[in-house]
Amino acid sequence: MKEKYDYLIVLGVSFLLVGLFMIALQLIDSTIALSILVIGITIIVATIFRKRKLKSMPEKDERIKKLSMYGLGYSWITTFLIITIFFWFDYFELIKITTQQYYTIVSSTMIVSAIVFQRVLYKKGDVE
Repeated sequence: MKEKYDYLIVLGVSFLLVGLFMIALQLIDSTIALSILVIGITIIVATIFRKRKLKSMPEKDERIKKLSMYGLGYSWITTFLIITIFFWFDYFELIKITTQQYYTIVSSTMIVSAIVFQRVLYKKGDVE
């Protein structure tokens, strides 16, 4: 498991160096190079936090895995319902939203509902 984090750190440093190299030599648009640089920094920071968190967390058992899977399943269903609702809103022209707004709403729904459902199920303790 430790090797996984080492590989992610190397990947992050690689993105970081490639981004710096592209900015310095002005090979491509600066926005793209800056994005690559930010991706590298994000991978490094996220990996460090995950590695620290892993040390303090207990081992996952079957119950935790089951609750996680149910939470993600409920999140998927919720996201699917939101997509369906927006389809019908668009079909009947009830609201007009841009593609960017649509993707923002769907992505936010996925993330927030997964977190909420998993926390609720962890507090509940079991799924029946």
